[in-house]
Amino acid sequence: MNKKKVAVAAVSVVMAGTMVFSITGCNKPTPPPVDTTIDIIEYEAGTTVKTSLGYSTTKTTGISFASDETLPLVNADGSEATTSIKLPDGKEYQKGALKPMWAAYEDALNIKISDNWTVANDNLNECVQKGLSNYDLIGAGNLTTIQTQIDAKSLLDLSKYMKSMPNLRKFLNDNALAELGTLSNAETGAIYYAPYYAGMNDAERYNMFRKDYVSELLDHADLSQAATKNGGTITFKAQAEAKKSNNLGNRKQNETYDGTKSSVTAYMGTKGNYIVETTNPHDTLKTIFVKVDYDAALAAAKDSSSDLGKALTAAGVTNLSSLTSGNIVDLQNAAINATNGEVKGEHFLTILRAYIDVAYKWAATKDASTWNKMYGAEVNGETTKRSDVFNATYAAWDVDLYAAIGRVFVTCGNLLGSHQAQTSADTNYGASTWLFVPRTGWTNRTTRLTAMIGELYGVRGMEGMTYLDSSGNLRQTRFNVSTWDALTRFSAFHTEGLVPSFNKDDAGAEIGTVGSVSTNSVYDGTGTHFQGLSTNDFIHTQTTLGTHEYANKTNVQTTDGYIWTGVATPVSRWLTTDESTVDSNDTVITNDVALADRPDSKCTIMRFTESALKLKTGGLVIPAAIESDTNRLGATLALLDYIYSNDGLIETSFGTRSDTDNLTGTDANGYTTTNNGWWYGEPVKTLNIDGKNTNIENMSMEELYNKGVVETHDNGKQYTMTAEYQGYALVYKNKLYRTGTVGADTAYPNGYVYNGVMTPYFTQAVRKLCEGKIAVNGYKHTSAAWSSTNLQNLVLGQEGFGIVNNAGMVQLCGDMAVQGFDVISVTLGNGSAKTVSQAITDNPWYTCAPSITLPQTASNIINGYTSFSKQLFSTGGDKATYFILEVGWYGNNASVAGYDVSDITDADLGSPAKVAAKLKSIATQVESLNNQTWSELYDYYVKKQANK
Repeated sequence: MNKKKVAVAAVSVVMAGTMVFSITGCNKPTPPPVDTTIDIIEYEAGTTVKTSLGYSTTKTTGISFASDETLPLVNADGSEATTSIKLPDGKEYQKGALKPMWAAYEDALNIKISDNWTVANDNLNECVQKGLSNYDLIGAGNLTTIQTQIDAKSLLDLSKYMKSMPNLRKFLNDNALAELGTLSNAETGAIYYAPYYAGMNDAERYNMFRKDYVSELLDHADLSQAATKNGGTITFKAQAEAKKSNNLGNRKQNETYDGTKSSVTAYMGTKGNYIVETTNPHDTLKTIFVKVDYDAALAAAKDSSSDLGKALTAAGVTNLSSLTSGNIVDLQNAAINATNGEVKGEHFLTILRAYIDVAYKWAATKDASTWNKMYGAEVNGETTKRSDVFNATYAAWDVDLYAAIGRVFVTCGNLLGSHQAQTSADTNYGASTWLFVPRTGWTNRTTRLTAMIGELYGVRGMEGMTYLDSSGNLRQTRFNVSTWDALTRFSAFHTEGLVPSFNKDDAGAEIGTVGSVSTNSVYDGTGTHFQGLSTNDFIHTQTTLGTHEYANKTNVQTTDGYIWTGVATPVSRWLTTDESTVDSNDTVITNDVALADRPDSKCTIMRFTESALKLKTGGLVIPAAIESDTNRLGATLALLDYIYSNDGLIETSFGTRSDTDNLTGTDANGYTTTNNGWWYGEPVKTLNIDGKNTNIENMSMEELYNKGVVETHDNGKQYTMTAEYQGYALVYKNKLYRTGTVGADTAYPNGYVYNGVMTPYFTQAVRKLCEGKIAVNGYKHTSAAWSSTNLQNLVLGQEGFGIVNNAGMVQLCGDMAVQGFDVISVTLGNGSAKTVSQAITDNPWYTCAPSITLPQTASNIINGYTSFSKQLFSTGGDKATYFILEVGWYGNNASVAGYDVSDITDADLGSPAKVAAKLKSIATQVESLNNQTWSELYDYYVKKQANK
C-alpha cells in the first residue's frame, strides 16, 4: 500500500460504543507524525465571520430570515407577516435578522456572523466563482467539489488547528469512523471539512407495522363471525386472483400471482428449537429468553384433539400424522396445498393463534429446565398478548411468523372492523391489501426495502450494500451468494400476493410501485388505495404516519387506536464469523454462501439491525485564504468548534433555555407566553452522589468535577455530565438542569431522558406552535403540523451541519411515533437487539461499514464504477426501481430488460451464485480500490492508537 492520498470519504456513523483495538491491520503499526498542531488562535471581540451557509435551495432555510423571502409564520388571522414575527421565545425577529441559534452563537462567542449565502445547488462552487477569500465558513455538500478544492490547496487543513477546536477534536476522537470518514490523507492525517452528523446514537430507518391491525387479528377478532361478517374471509386463491385482475390506478399488475399453491418456504427451522434473548416484560432494563419450540408445535399439530390439530383439520389437512415440520409456514403450506388454495382467512388465523400459544415459551435463563407460555399469559407478573410477539418490546417474530401474519392479513380484511378502510359491502379487499409495501413508488423509498429483507434472512450489508467481515475486510454485499439467495427467497412473497409488483410499461420502463406517487400513499385509507401491514422507513421523522398531520387527515383511518409505527427488529440467523467450517474437507464458510449452507451451530440467533443515523455527505469548510489573517481565522475556528460543543449542540437542536414555561390561552383563541427561550429546565438542587442525597445548589463546577459528576475537555470553558450522571441532569452554560417537569406537563416527573441521557424538552409554546394552525404570540404556521425538521430549518436555523440531537424529533412527533421509538430504544438499550457500532470492535463484523468515495484517479476507474452502478441500478429516473429489487420481487421470473446489464442474462437470474459471480467479475477493480482506500484509512487508525 504505497498510495497514501485518499478521497474525501462519506462514512456511515452509528451507535457510539467503547473503542476496542484488536482488529487485524494491514501493516505493523508505526507511530504517526509528530504533533505539530498550532497553538490556540485568539481573536478580537466583535470580529465578523462571513458565512455562506444554507439548506436546500430556498432562502427560507438559510441562517437568517431573508429580507426578500416570506417569513415562516403568518399572522393569527392567516394574513402574511410582512416585516417581523414574534417567536415562542417571546422575541421579535425582523426580516434580515439572524435566526435564534445563530444569534445565540454570536452572544456566546462575542462575534458577529454575516450571512452571505446565495441559493445554489453547489454552494462551495458558487463561493469559488465569487472568490473564496470573501468567505470564512462555507457549507459544502458536493464531495467532488470539495476534493477539487483540496487538490487546489484552497481549503484549510483543520487538523493543524485542533488546539483551537477541542470540541471538534473530542467528537472525532470519540467516533472512530467519523474521523476516518473525514480523513483526506492517510499519511498526514489532514482533514479539510468538519462533518455533519445527523443524530446522536440513533437508529434511522426501521421496520414499521400497523400495530392496530396485528392486535385486532391476534387478540380481538371474533372468529365465530369470520364466515359471515362483512361477507366473510376470503380464500388464499381469491386474494391472488383479485390482485391479478385489479389494475389499481391503471398500472399493470404482474401476472405471476398464484394462490393455488404455497411458494414461501420455512427458513428458521423445522424441528428442535431456537432460543433468543428478548426484553423482560416486567422490567425493560432486563432480559429473558424466548424459545421457539418446533418439536412442541409439531406434536400439537399431529394431535387431532389439540387446538392446533383442530385448526389444521378445519383448514383441510386430512392426514395430520404425515406432517414433518413444526414451522408455522409449513403448517399453513399444508393447508394451502391440501385445498389448492381454497383455504380461508379464518383458518389461517386460527392456525396462527394456536401456533403462537404452543410454540413460543419463555424462561429466565437460556439453559432452564422448565419453559412457560410466553404470549397470552402471565410473564413475570405482566399479562402479555398474542400480538406482543410482533408489537411489544419483548417481541420475537421472525421471517416465518411474518409470512404467516401476511397470509392472514390479505385474507381477513373483513375481521378488521373499523380499522378496515374498505366499506362493509366491499368483499374484494384482497386486491389492495399487502403484507409489505414501500411508503411510495419513488426509488428513494423502494430501495430502502432491501434493509428489511436483510434483517429477515440475516444477510449482512443490505442496508448500505457494503460491510466489514470478521477479518476487517470491506465487502460488497452485491457480490455475495447469500444476498441473491435471500432476494430469490423473498420473491416467493410476491408470488403469493403478499407484496405488490414493481410495474413496467410496454417498453419495459419502470413506472413506480404502489399507486401514483403524487396521490396514492400506501398510508391512505380509502378503498381505491393500497393498505399495507408493514414497511421500512424513517423512524424519527416517522415519515408521514407518526406526525399529527397524517393522524388528523380524514383520508386516513384513525379510529379505534390506529397505530402505524416502529416495531422490534425480527429474529434471524446471522453468520457473524468467516472462520467456521462445515464439513470434513474444512470448507470455509463466509457470508458469501447460500443461506441453506449456513450451519446452525455457527450462526448467532439474534435481532440485529444495520440501520443507524449516518455521517452525511459534506460538512463545513474554511478557505485557506484566511489563514494569514489570524484574527479572522481565530473567530472562524471558535465558531466552528462551538457548533460541536455541548452548549452548541443544545442550541443547534433546541435553541436557548427559557427562564419560564408559562402558556395561557386556548387552541381556538391562540396562546401567549413570556418565555425567553425554547426549552425549559429546572435548576437541579439535589443529586444523589455516592449514594447520598446531596444539596448541590451552591457547589461550583470545580467541586462537582472533583466529585466525578461533571467532566471537561476544554479547560473548563464547558462542562458536561459524566456517563454515571448523564441520565439525571444536563449541563447548559455550566449549570445543571433537570428537564420535563415543566408547567402542567408532568409526563416526565424524573426528567426527560432520551437514549439514556437527560435532554432539553421544548416549552409548551413550541409544542403548541408545532401542533399545527395554532397561534402562539400572535403567529402560526399554515400546515397541519410541523416536525422538528421544519422548526429547526425554518425557524431555529439548523442548516444541515454539525451535530443534531434527534430527541426534538421525538418530542414533536405524534403519540404513535413515540410509541414506536420507545420499543426500539428499549431493545437497543438493554441489548436484546444488536446493532453496528461506530467504534472499532473486537469482531469487525459488528463495526459499521465505511462507505468510501473512490479516489479521484484515472478516468477509466471512474468509468468502471459508473458501469458497475448501471449493473445494479436502473436508468429510468426517480420512478424506477433497481436491479436488486427486480430479483427480490420476481426471482426466477426477473428480467434484465431496461437495465444496462449486458454481462448478465435472464438465465443467470435464477442462480444466486451466477449473479454474484458475474457482478464481481464486472467490478473487481472497484472492489480492489475500495479495499485499498479502507486499508489506508484503517492503517492510519492503527498507528494513531498505537501512539496513544
